[in-house]
Amino acid sequence: MTIPSPLAAAADLPGAALQSPWARVKNPTPIPDPLELDQLRALPKQQLQVLLRDNLLSRDAEIDGRARWTALWAALADDPELTEMAFDALEELMDVTEDAIEDDVLDEAAGKRARKFLRVLEEAWARLQVDEQRPLGWAGRTATTWDPPSRRVIEQLVLAIAGHHHQLTGHGDAHTVDEHLWAVLAAVDLDPASYRRGPLPPYPSQAASTPRPGSVRRRRMALPQVDPQQPLGWAGPVMAGFRPSSAFPVLEQVVLAIAEHRKATTELGAVRPAIDEPLWAALRDVGLDPLALIDRA
Repeated sequence: MTIPSPLAAAADLPGAALQSPWARVKNPTPIPDPLELDQLRALPKQQLQVLLRDNLLSRDAEIDGRARWTALWAALADDPELTEMAFDALEELMDVTEDAIEDDVLDEAAGKRARKFLRVLEEAWARLQVDEQRPLGWAGRTATTWDPPSRRVIEQLVLAIAGHHHQLTGHGDAHTVDEHLWAVLAAVDLDPASYRRGPLPPYPSQAASTPRPGSVRRRRMALPQVDPQQPLGWAGPVMAGFRPSSAFPVLEQVVLAIAEHRKATTELGAVRPAIDEPLWAALRDVGLDPLALIDRA
């Protein structure tokens, strides 16, 4: 069953349609099918408000109604740009509703409906929020299916890379190998700067200790052999406490980006000990330093 796009369904709505957003809607705007993120991003502000207002609750009586509703709110929560747009739309709806309630301009029936509508808006707001206290909580639903150890380790390494980037930004001392390292954050969609609730610099260092100056330079650089069918298989028993999941390819990609940065920077003779070595030490601190694992093998 194909549902018409809200781009067409809401195109001719007058501005007055949202002056009393708690009012009953005879023909609610359907959720697009298929649901395309670019289409949602292109929606004018008022049309997005109408789409959200008309779909604050799922229409379970419709075929696939619950599934489409879940997909819509998951998409809004997962995409940083859409999350920001949705928060703005909900905030304006809440402001209009709260003002009407506080100004006491509604009759008893309208007031009751407005208060109920406000509660539903608050529930929608909560759906877009995440538990920011747990590792990668700021990344929304991106990491919700990952096991806690993977989230903790990935966040530590991601923040180490972000901190490295922050330290070098504006200092004119960055190399191409640095840019390759930083690019991994966008590649795995975990750049803190791209998330509305992402942690801000300076990022806390969780390194247990600082390596001896020059210790990395004296060692033979090596990278593990990667098996696409078994991400992190080279790590062996170290992964015993982790639950195999879609986090493994992400974790391996981040680990190898740091290891490759260490190898390239060392071979160039361009090591900046105060900046680079704390980054590389993060691999050791999480137990996934390829150098240590290769030596142990």
